[in-house]
Amino acid sequence: MHRSNSLLTTTRYSADHIWQFNIQANELQQPRSITEEEQNYGLLQHAENEIIISNSGKINRYVTVGLELLEKNGTIVVVGSGKAVSKTVSVAEIIKRKMEGSLHQYTQIGSSTATEKWDPVEGKDFSQ
Repeated sequence: MHRSNSLLTTTRYSADHIWQFNIQANELQQPRSITEEEQNYGLLQHAENEIIISNSGKINRYVTVGLELLEKNGTIVVVGSGKAVSKTVSVAEIIKRKMEGSLHQYTQIGSSTATEKWDPVEGKDFSQ
């Protein structure tokens, strides 16, 4: 398997939220909601060429799907957050090794801040 003009894009974030970085538009976008079926399956996908790595998924499965997407689309985006960051790096490195050095890699590491705001519940006394 050899591809000369492929681009492997690895996007990793160290927060509990998953964000998608659109390289073509050079902007950060909030992804769509993850369906229950995707969560149970353990292989999350947002865009056609994007793999979302979870802490519970199997590395071999991610690598297999990553290679298939790379063959089909020519580019892939591997995204992980929180405890799955190290698994994300492993998946990207295994895919690079299997492609025999024919890839270019773009890596971005970032973080996001989540702020929770709660509205008071009418008729409830929480002072006790």
